[in-house]
Order: sequence, then structure tokens, then C-alpha cells
Amino acid sequence: HQLNTVVAKLAKNDLQSAVRMVEKIRDKEYALLAMDGVASQFGATLRGKIDAQAVVSICMKAQQQLRPGCVSGFASGLTEGGKPDEEYEATARFCVTPGMGNSEQDACFTTLVSSLYSWYTKDKANQLCVRVPEEYKTLCRN
Repeated sequence: HQLNTVVAKLAKNDLQSAVRMVEKIRDKEYALLAMDGVASQFGATLRGKIDAQAVVSICMKAQQQLRPGCVSGFASGLTEGGKPDEEYEATARFCVTPGMGNSEQDACFTTLVSSLYSWYTKDKANQLCVRVPEEYKTLCRN
């Protein structure tokens, strides 16, 4: 968590600069973890201050193996920084932003559905889960 804050500060709260910093991490496993965490930090702090299309564009310019983590991390941060009882809404909108590849959109919806079951009761999560696109309903825990 502290790494995320440090990278955000060093990047002067610029997601694209933060992505470039993470790309310099040589260890693939650490880079993947860092991308998810850093993007999550930006999702929580930039919620409502940055256009979803701009975020997707930045994430899609990252190294290929880091793209899904950039998208899912940002989605996770959106949920974390969301308005109580409406945390999922901005994330659901973000997950359908044009320009994502299949693996990025899969990562986004996997994060969204997982967060439903972390943030809400099972009944509420199931009610919200019916809103996800058909191909992701199998992630719901009926």
C-alpha cells in the first residue's frame, strides 16, 4: 500500500507517469502486483476527476502483460472510493468503456463481480450481479 502512495507522489498524480514507472520493474511478478496496486490508488483518488476513456487509453499503452492489471486495479479503486451503496456503479460504467481488449474487459468484470461479494450481502450482490453482461454472469455466486 505504501508503494502505491509513493509511486503516485513520484508520478505527480499522473497515471501515465506511474504506469511508466511500474514498467521499469524487472521482476514480472512484482510488476504485476505493483500495476494493480498503483492503478487502484489512482482509481480511488482520481474517481470523477479523470475520463474513463483516458484511463483505458493509458492502460492499453502499457506493456501487454500489465494492461489487465492496470484496468482491474483502476476498477478496484473506483469501487473502494465509491459512494456508499453505489460503489459498483462507476466501476460497472468503467468496465464497458470502449478500447479495452478482451482480457482487460474480463479482468475488469472479474474485479467488479468479486467486489460485489466483498462489499455487499450475498442477496444484494446477487441483485446487482444480474446487471453484468451475460458472458460474466457465470462469475455470480447465486
